Amino acid sequence: MKARVLIAVIALGVTLAGSAWAAARQADHNTGHAPQTEANTATSRTLSVSIPHHLPRDEARQRVKDALAGLQKDYGFLLKIDEEVWTGYRLRLRAHLLGQPAVGRIDVEQNRVEINVLLPASLSTFAELAQPVILKQGTILLAKK
Repeated sequence: MKARVLIAVIALGVTLAGSAWAAARQADHNTGHAPQTEANTATSRTLSVSIPHHLPRDEARQRVKDALAGLQKDYGFLLKIDEEVWTGYRLRLRAHLLGQPAVGRIDVEQNRVEINVLLPASLSTFAELAQPVILKQGTILLAKK
């Protein structure tokens, strides 16, 4: 049961976002950030979590992939992943969370996993509550076994 909750919390944090997928596709390819406009800065909040790890990058990426697959399977009634695109060690995804459009990015680095999402105003309180939980559960997910 703990594993399912872990998967849910990590993937939930990854998939929450409030800007349109089109804005993410127009992102600056050097930074990967969505372009800043009045529409997406005035009504949203960025959730960023950096999770350290000591795994090979391929293994860390696989664990993230498995977590997303598990979330979709177990919590499909809350989350629908519409598009999941891996380019090397970067994931961009488009989803619906509680019926709201979501966009997120995960970068699997050599010694950390960076999670960045743009939350709509209606979920901004979630950012404050979720950040420490995502960090804790993500650290467990990425621990050497």
